This record gives sequence, structure tokens and C-alpha cells, in this order.
Amino acid sequence: MAGAKLMFGPGGSPEDLREDLRAALLEVATVLNNGVDRQQVLTRISLQLHGLVPHTELLIGRADPVTRVVVPIFAQGEHADQILAMRLPYGKGLTGRVAETGEPMIYNQTSSDDPDLELARVPGGGPVEDEYLMAVPLYGPDGVEGILTLYRRGPDQQRWCDEDLRLVKLFAAHSQSAFHNAELYAAAEERAKRLAAMNEVLLCTSTTLDADVQSICASWERALRDLIPFTITGIALERPAGRCLAVWLSDGINFSVGQALPPNSGPMWVIRNGHGYVLNDIRVCSPYGPHAGLEHGGIAAVVTAPLKARGVTYGVIGLGHPEPGTYDDRTLRLLEEVGVYLGAAIDNALLYQEVLDRKANQSRLLAKLISAQEEERKALAAELHDDTIQAMAAALLQVDRIAMRDPARHPEVLDKLRGTLKSAIVRARKLMVDLRPPVLDNGGLVPALQQQLDVLALEDEVSVELVSKLEGKLEPTAETVLFRSLQEALHNIRKHAKATSVQLELHTDAAGMVIASVEDNGIGFDVTGVLLRAVNDGHLGLHSMLERIETAGGTVSIDARPGGGTRLTVSIPSTIGVTK
Repeated sequence: MAGAKLMFGPGGSPEDLREDLRAALLEVATVLNNGVDRQQVLTRISLQLHGLVPHTELLIGRADPVTRVVVPIFAQGEHADQILAMRLPYGKGLTGRVAETGEPMIYNQTSSDDPDLELARVPGGGPVEDEYLMAVPLYGPDGVEGILTLYRRGPDQQRWCDEDLRLVKLFAAHSQSAFHNAELYAAAEERAKRLAAMNEVLLCTSTTLDADVQSICASWERALRDLIPFTITGIALERPAGRCLAVWLSDGINFSVGQALPPNSGPMWVIRNGHGYVLNDIRVCSPYGPHAGLEHGGIAAVVTAPLKARGVTYGVIGLGHPEPGTYDDRTLRLLEEVGVYLGAAIDNALLYQEVLDRKANQSRLLAKLISAQEEERKALAAELHDDTIQAMAAALLQVDRIAMRDPARHPEVLDKLRGTLKSAIVRARKLMVDLRPPVLDNGGLVPALQQQLDVLALEDEVSVELVSKLEGKLEPTAETVLFRSLQEALHNIRKHAKATSVQLELHTDAAGMVIASVEDNGIGFDVTGVLLRAVNDGHLGLHSMLERIETAGGTVSIDARPGGGTRLTVSIPSTIGVTK
């Protein structure tokens, strides 16, 4: 090449150069056989290349044919940090041009340079008077995988010559296998790290249903630190539609959890469009909208990804870093993959909370309904006592007076009327107690159930036993729900079971649920068949009990078989409809 002086390695002579080349290629072969860590491989390759072809700076970039961008993965020299932050589009600058054409190029600031070539500059940099560049492609099995770019900067540096190019091409041809293997290893290592991190978080968020959004976001932030560099992170959800609220913010963001983001913000753009974006420096260019709390917080690079569930984008996750150009399309794809799992985890937590809220609302409504029903029962019981029973007692007294005045006047009719009135008074008093046993208000659940068992023992000659491990009275609604359910169960035993023995047990479990079980030695029944017939025949007592317990947040189990007795177990919360 005209005007270029041939430069040799440290030895100076062609023989020394050949020896240096053999040593360098031997080192590359050793790296190829033994090296797997990308940084170690590239460091050893760069050392050998520097001894073979002197240069002041070096760049090795990964060429991505999908995004058509060269991403620097290794750099040495004065501007190494700035070079690593650059993103070099295909066709732009010397490195981008080689990525696009697959042919090596030299820039020597001579008339032989491509006049249309415009060099890519590091951020804040400008033209350099004595600057010479050489770039060669690194080929893999599927085409250009990387670009090797060498720089000579400074007044004491010489232009590249044909021999330099020949040596670099020869070296690159032998080094590309090591580069390819190192890239494969780096990708596999990154994938393994990604899977390990995601698995750890999935274990944390899937082993329990009651994980809330905050704990899920905290777990994911810890896992992300092993995958992507960032100094701040934020998560926002569209709740309700058209309103984006911050639900997780790391330190360093001048914003508050629960605060609404501007409708024209970048996160809202992600939610509306269903995909994320990468910005090299939001202080220079932010075409998707403002990033609340970041513009004046020293953050430059930003990457965002959508959070989706059930086919709908409902949130966004964003990361930020003060170094411009920290993120690329590869980072975006990684964050989008994370977003798939994070979106599902948060959606599950929201759905579970929604279920809990609905159950809580149902519980509160049930408490109000039961309270209204019991008040009505009290009113009816009071009316029976104060009106109906008193009227029948007065009528009975009147019958007695008539009999005393004229004992011989229709004695059979009077006796029958007296018996009817007495029987009606007994039934009315029993109905009054059944409507709302006074003992339930005065003594609580256990005395009220004992009263029910005593009636069963007295009137049906059944052996009864009550074992209670409850301490004190329960919350009123819980007591009422449990009493009515067990009252229905005892009624069914009395009506259908033909039992001679009944045991009732009460206790609380470790979760604070109140457990009641009623067991008899009666004739038993086919549970499924009886439930179906009850629905078809319009007998809904057992069904009503099941629905009442389920609405209260409890469960019912029935263990029965024809000829084998029956055991009914009811479990309900110790408080129903009470806001904690």
C-alpha cells in the first residue's frame, strides 16, 4: 500500500515474524482447546494479536443479523469503556460496513479510503487527526458472527499496510473458532444463569398462593441483578383501564408507589403497543414519551418490556442505568422473556387477591344476611311469646272457667279443646326456642348445642355426648352459622338416621378454623344419591347448609354409607364478615 511502512513484531525480521505468527497461532489453538470463558479467551487472543500486529485499541463485536447491529463485547485501550457502550448498525462506520459486506476494510486517511465512509465515534468524541482503523469479519458456521476492529491512534502511529491486513486476516481465520466457541459458551452460561434465576423466583412465587405483588416484585428484582445490569427498576400496572399506577420502585427514582404515571409516558406506550423498547440515552432522545422520576436522576440507558397475562398487556417493567448504551436488543429479548414469567406471577397474585376480596365481600354480605335473619327470628319468637302463646294461654284459661261453671256441659268437647290448646302452646314454645334459643345469646354456642342434644336424648331416647375444646364464646356470626348448621344436622339425624348414639365434638385447628363434627351410629345413606334426590324433590335443607358454610369461607365433608352410620364435619373461620 502506497505511503505505508511495513511493520513487524518485536523481532523485526521476516523470520522473527513467522516465528511470532507460529507462536500466536499455537496460543490460539491452545485457547481453542482449553478456553471456554469468553473474557479469558478474548483476552488471550488480543494479547497474541497485539504482539503480532501492534495497535493502540481493539474492539471485538458480536454481529446480530436479526437486529443488524454489532454489539461490542470486548475492548481494550484508552476508550474501551466508551466503545463497549456503543451500538454499531450494519452499514454505518467501518465496523458496520464490514458486518454488512463481510469483507475486510482499512481506513488510513488517504485518497484510497472510501469517500462515503463516515466513522462511528465514541460518545462525545470527534475526528482524530492521526487515526487509522482496520476491521475484518469473524466467520462462523452461519456467516459473519463477529467483527475484529483494530485502531492506531496518535502522531507516532503508522498507517496499515497490506502485510498487516494479511496477518490480521490469517489470525482472525484461526481465532474465529475460539470466538465462536466462546460465544456459544457465553450464551449457554447466560441461559443457564437465566433459568437458575427464574427457577429460584418461580419457586418463591409459586409455592404459595398468598404471595402479594410487592413480595413477587422484590424476588424478581433480586433475580434480575444476576442477569441484567441496572441501578433502578420500576413496575407499573394499568389498574384501572387507562390509568397506569406504579406498584414497585427501587431506590433512586423520584416517584412514589401508587402514583399515576402521565398518560403520554413511555410505560403507557408499552402497554398500548404491547412491546418494549431500548433507549441509549433518554436525556438525548426519548421518542416513546417521558420517564417520570428518571429524567433528572442521572439515568441514561433504559430498557422496557410488557407484562402480559391471558393475551392482554396490563403492565410494564423497566430498567435503567447511568451509562449510555448499556442495553441492546439482546437485553430487550431477555427482559421480555423475564416479563412473561413476571406477568404471569403478578396476574396470579392479583387474581388470588380478587378471589379473597370477593370471598370477603360474600362473607360480609352473609354476616349481614344472617344478622337480619336472626333479628327477624328474634322478632318472631318475641311475637310468639308475647302474642300467640299469651292468646292461647288466655283461651285455655277461658276454657277452664267454662268447665268450672258448668262441668256437665259438653265435657268431651272442652277436654279436647283444652288438650289442643296445651299442645299448641307446647309447640309454639318449642318453635320460639328453635327460632332463636335464648341460651345462644346468653351462654353461647356450647350451651345451645347441649340444649339441642338434651332434647334429642329426652324425646328420642338417644345417647348423646358433647366434647368441646373451644375457649370462650366465638364471634356472633360464626356462632350462629355453626349453630344453624349443626341444628340442621341433628334434625336430620332425628328424622332419618334411626340412631341410638350421637357424638358432637368442637375444637379449633392451627389455622384458627373452628371444626365441628357430628357422628351417629344410624342407618347411613348414599351421599350423592340423597343430594340429587333432595334437589329434585325440592328438599334443600342439606344443600342450604352446604351453601351457607361455603359462603362463610368454610367447608363441609360427609362420610356416610348405607348401614354404616354418618359423620359430618364442618369447618368455618372463627370470624365471619369482620374487617381485619
